[in-house]
Parts: sequence; structure tokens; C-alpha cells
Amino acid sequence: MNDYRLAEILAINVWMEKPQFRVYGIYSPPNNKYLNLDIFNFTRNTFILGDFYAASPNWGYKNRNQMGQTVKDFTDSNTMYDPEDPNTFIHCSGSLINPDLTLVTTNIVDQCIKTDIGDPGSGHRITNLIVELKTMLKRDSIKIKWTFENTKWKIFTDFMENSVKEIPNNFTHYHETAACFHALRSTKQNR
Repeated sequence: MNDYRLAEILAINVWMEKPQFRVYGIYSPPNNKYLNLDIFNFTRNTFILGDFYAASPNWGYKNRNQMGQTVKDFTDSNTMYDPEDPNTFIHCSGSLINPDLTLVTTNIVDQCIKTDIGDPGSGHRITNLIVELKTMLKRDSIKIKWTFENTKWKIFTDFMENSVKEIPNNFTHYHETAACFHALRSTKQNR
């Protein structure tokens, strides 16, 4: 947990196979005038989630404070904020505002589904963010090439003739001969 002036910021790296995501959780208390959003490593596959206490008409407030201007400038230059998102805070006066913001980089915004679940009793609604990974895992298939140019046919023929002569009438030796033949073939493939 980082304490930057009066804000609490938590950074988490999340990954599955190739895509790696950076998730920042932030809490900025009321009247915090010192939050510097330039400290975020905000390039690709990044989320910033949290309670900014940044007043701006963009997210339901009547006025804009200094923090609201800072966050608005940051969202305009780096991230996505959907003004159609439902408000996430129900004030005791009944007004609806949005101090809890979910900011997402533009390269993954189309893969994100945001829903607000409900108020657990704190006045803040829970935000659910689902990221749908659209990349398919590509598996390389092993292609076997049979080349008989360098095969030592004389050794192979002698081995097969001797092996056939040694097969007993009850065929119990058959499995050992087949295993030996398979070992020779595997040795050739690994060259």
C-alpha cells in the first residue's frame, strides 16, 4: 500500500497466459488537494478503480473542485469514462453523484462490461467490472517429417530378418521386437 500525501493507492499485477493487466485501487479522502495522478504507470491494459472524491459535473456534481479538475484532465488524456454510467453514491439528501470511478485504458474498453450491483448499506454502490478476453490461445502443432534419404537400409534389413527368425511360436517375444523397432525409428526422428 502506498501513501501518497493523503491518498491510499494499491497496485496489483494480474495475468493469464499472455495478457497482463495492471489494476490500481485508490482512495482519496475528501479535500485532498495533493493527489498526483502522473505517478500511475498507465499505458495499456490498465484499470484505476476507486473513490476519488473528485467533484465534477462530468460525474454528477454541481461544481468542480481542484481534485475534480485533476481527475477530469487525467481521464480526458488517458482513459475512458462513460458519462452514461449510473451514479455510484446515494447522498443522504437523496442526490446521486459518482465519486467512485472506474477508469480503463482505451485498448481494452471494448472488452469491459461495467455494472453497478447495489448499495450494501454504506451509500456506495458496488461496481462489477468484467473483462472478456477475446484472444484465443494459439498452440503450435508438431509436424512430423519422414525423410528416408539417410536411412541405413542394410542395418534395418538385417535387424528385421534376425528379429523375424527369433520370433517364438507363442509370440511373447513379439512385444520386445516391436519396442526395439520403435526405438530405432524414434532415434532416427530425433536427429
